[in-house]
Formats: sequence, C-alpha cells, structure tokens
Amino acid sequence: MSVAQLSQEFNYMMKDDSCSCSEEDSFNRFEIESEEEMVEEDPRQAWLDRVEKLQENGWREPIFQYCPDFKGYCWRLCNNWFNTVPEFEGPIVYLEIGTLCGANLISVCKTYGRHPDSRFHVIDPWCDSPSYNEYRTPDGHPFNVQENNYQCFLYNIESSGEKDRVTVYRDFSYDVLIYLQEESYDLIYIDGSHNAPDVLEDAVLAFRRAKVGGWIVFDDYDWQDEFGNGPKSAIDAFFQVYKDKLANVQVIRGQAFCQKKMT
Repeated sequence: MSVAQLSQEFNYMMKDDSCSCSEEDSFNRFEIESEEEMVEEDPRQAWLDRVEKLQENGWREPIFQYCPDFKGYCWRLCNNWFNTVPEFEGPIVYLEIGTLCGANLISVCKTYGRHPDSRFHVIDPWCDSPSYNEYRTPDGHPFNVQENNYQCFLYNIESSGEKDRVTVYRDFSYDVLIYLQEESYDLIYIDGSHNAPDVLEDAVLAFRRAKVGGWIVFDDYDWQDEFGNGPKSAIDAFFQVYKDKLANVQVIRGQAFCQKKMT
C-alpha cells in the first residue's frame, strides 16, 4: 500500500487542521486549571486522562491507525505531507527536531519509512527552556511535565514496534546538529523551539544535513505566542536567503515545505 493510500547518545528505546481544538489550549493552561485535580494517587495517569479530555474533539484519532496504544499528546501528523512530499524509493534516513510524545515520528515510520532499512533520528531535550515555554512545568506541579512527555515518548516508540529503528538525542538541537553528518537525510522535520532565532538556526543547520533533493518541513508556520512571536519570520528569512538553493517552496495548511535543489 502506497503512502498516498495510507492517508545515541541513547538508542532505545498530532495537529490535524480539520479538528476544532485550538492550539491556545496549551499544555500550561491545561495543566494549571485545577491543582487539586492533579494531586491524586497517580498524577501521571491523571495527566494522561486530562490529555484525552482536552483532545477529545478528534485530535488523537489519526494516530491510532499507526499506534493503537498511543499515550500523550498528538497534534498534526505527516498525513499533511502526502500531496507535497513524494514517496521515496527504498529506505530513508529521517531527522525530526522536536518530537514531544512521538506521534508525528511514528506516522513517518509507518508511511514514508516503511522500508525495514529506514532509520530515524530524533532531537528533543525534553526539558524546560526559557526560549520556549509552551510545555514548561508550572511552579508547584506534582511532577516534571517534560520528563513525563519523555516517558510517554519511550512508551509510544516501544508499543509502535519502532524502537530499534530510532536513535534519540536528548539534547538541544544546536548542540546536536553540528555533529550530524552533512547531506545524509532524505527528510527533515523542524518542530522544536518556536522562537524565531531558534527556528532560523535549526533551518540553516538542517539545510546542510539534508541530501541534495531532500525535503525540509517546518511546522506551525503561522503560530504566534501572546507577544506575536513565532516561526514565520524565521522561515520567510530562510526561504529568501536560500532561494537559489531551494525548490518546491510552499506553505500548506500551516506547514512550510522546501526541497534542497539538485545541482
């Protein structure tokens, strides 16, 4: 079945625009609604239950076709890429910057990366960052939110059957990307810090790691925080400066795409 039909440091081991849930229902807002509700015998299970409640309007349904036991947050999946990024012949090498609970990664493994020799690299610090507070741990929280996201990620990668094909770098992208081999990735997804300087840095470093003819996808092109900051200005700047080196530049349903031009 084709992709279109399917609609180490540590070697271990969901955003669908048709849904009605708003990105403004962020993790912080969700977590601090009621401190009393979170102080239960198992606060992590309470967290999972609340995630399901927040995303009950259809956000999580698409991931279950790829990972029936998926836990945690699921936003937009790679299904949004099918009409833009073509299917690859043979195995691929994939890089994802920012993975949260692993939903998009798993969808890539099950579609573009179906070939058993495909390999997947993931960069995510799973820790609070002053430049990106969307998923930070609120003060006085009963457990570390980012650590919980990481544990959900490990569970999901194992339950999906993909752990042996995934290499995880639990660190910041600016510390990892410079050590990855240049021109070695067929497909790169950038969904890490949404702070514009961080996005621009990720884009420039990722470009060197992409193969000639390889694709780079940016998530949340139009996303903004309460101060109006977001990835758009950085992505636009990257497209402008690298315009002679890029092909198939386009924005579709909140994601930006480009291909490293053949020389």
